[in-house]
Amino acid sequence: MQVLKILDEKKLKKRELMLYTVVRLTESKFMEYFVLPYKDKIPDLVYKIEIDYSILIEM
Repeated sequence: MQVLKILDEKKLKKRELMLYTVVRLTESKFMEYFVLPYKDKIPDLVYKIEIDYSILIEM
C-alpha cells in the first residue's frame, strides 16, 4: 500500500483503485502495473517494494 501512496503523492496514479483489485494481484503483476513503469521517475520505489516484502516474509 505504501507504493500506491507514493504514486498518489507524486500524482502518478492514473485512477482510483479498489483495494480488492490491488490485493488480488500477484507480486509480478503488481510490479508490472505499479512499480516498473515508474522506476525511472521514482528509483526508490523498487527499493521500497523489496523492503516491504522482506518485512512480510519475516512475519
